[in-house]
Amino acid sequence: MGNTAQPAENVAVSAIDGTIDYKLGVLRKVLDRYSAPLVSSEFGLSLAEWRVMSHIHAGELVTASWLCERLLADKAEVSRACGSLIGRHFVRRRKNVADGRSHLLYLSQSGRRLYDQILASRLALDTELTELLSEEQKGTFFSAVDILTAHMLQKLHGSDVPAGHASGDSHQV
Repeated sequence: MGNTAQPAENVAVSAIDGTIDYKLGVLRKVLDRYSAPLVSSEFGLSLAEWRVMSHIHAGELVTASWLCERLLADKAEVSRACGSLIGRHFVRRRKNVADGRSHLLYLSQSGRRLYDQILASRLALDTELTELLSEEQKGTFFSAVDILTAHMLQKLHGSDVPAGHASGDSHQV
């Protein structure tokens, strides 16, 4: 027999509901579920492809290893996204003369055009969200996220925090 009791209103379903990691995880999931269909239907990319593309744009000439570190993603996910973007001619690669084992990735002209279009859409969403907050709330939120991110990266990597993940770099679209 199943339990048919319903939780009372105003009572947390679980002790985890009030934790930072749960709250941020829920927000990330909601943003992904809202964004994925838009990025996919309007621009034909997955969120992983968009994230890789945006970081290639930020780094200009990057390696897959740099992307893995920057995105905190596994090699398979980055490899799939890069392969798809290369196959559709949004990303190009060339040999890395400094390290013959890797390639340097960069956006093609069509990749830069697509990046600009998607960025406009992402910035519109960012504006919609940040307009819900006062200037003080935005500052507090971004500061808190930066502090928490730096702390967790320190725990994850010890004192060797990956470049681009230091305080002040967490506001991404």
